[in-house]
Amino acid sequence: MRAMFRGFEEVLWDRLQKSKNIDAFCVEVKSVMECILHAQSKPVLSPSQLYTQIDEMGWENIAYISDDFSKLWLRVIDSADRMHTLRLSFSPDFPLSQPSITADLPSSWSVEWTSRAGLRDALSQFQLAVDSYQDFWNVMDDIVKRAWVHEPVQLSRADISRRIYLGGHCSVSIKINPATPRSLPECTFFGPGTVVSPLRQRLIGSSMIWTEDKNLLDNLETVLQVPIPPPPETHQLGGLSTECGICYAYKLPDEDGIPDHVCNNPSCGQAFHTICLADWLPLLPTTIQSFNVLHGTCPYCSHTLAVNSVH
Repeated sequence: MRAMFRGFEEVLWDRLQKSKNIDAFCVEVKSVMECILHAQSKPVLSPSQLYTQIDEMGWENIAYISDDFSKLWLRVIDSADRMHTLRLSFSPDFPLSQPSITADLPSSWSVEWTSRAGLRDALSQFQLAVDSYQDFWNVMDDIVKRAWVHEPVQLSRADISRRIYLGGHCSVSIKINPATPRSLPECTFFGPGTVVSPLRQRLIGSSMIWTEDKNLLDNLETVLQVPIPPPPETHQLGGLSTECGICYAYKLPDEDGIPDHVCNNPSCGQAFHTICLADWLPLLPTTIQSFNVLHGTCPYCSHTLAVNSVH
């Protein structure tokens, strides 16, 4: 027991001071002993195999390594000076089992792990993958630099969509193909019908206008015939209402739970979650339901609203 408790003397002394009697202290000793035995029974990764592979690959390629060597992040710097990380998690029986590997890439990708080459080969494969997405990331970064981006709030190199503000309480979500990032993206508009309908019509006839030789945002402005507002200054953020006017939240726990219904009154333009409107409108005595459609009034301006019931 003396050998087992070596290094834990202060813990035992603290438990002794807090124990009311010898029986209570014996219970505390048993608890400490169980914790020590449980920790000693866990298999521990031997870092010797990793040392050899890291030496062959180069220590300068490491972005992070945990104290127990169970987690390792490798870094790649691309041609635009952006850093990308390849995250590896090792089990105690490494190298008999290959590590779990993740990376922020816009398309499905996996490493062909070989126990002989190991980290060096995994890093080379990741470098090739990063190089293949340079134009895609250039396009995505340009959007963030030049446009007012609503979503995603936390940007990731794996994201393939951006929701940008167009003005007039209107926004568009553009989904970009990583393989052909300068081609016409998939567009979904949000906003009052009076504003959104003309934009949809212009987009439908855009196949002859869109050219991949131009910047994506320049193409979008040409097709939609509207200027795309730049990122706002901090003091301008209060001028646009993007939160739901009923629950006062922007994003619901649902993956797609963003305000998707906007009042058609140009002087109002308040945004709502459809589910919030569907809960709110039945409470108003003036609301009329026709089949699964609720006809009511905007809580802010009393303009007519129609929304599908989700119940």
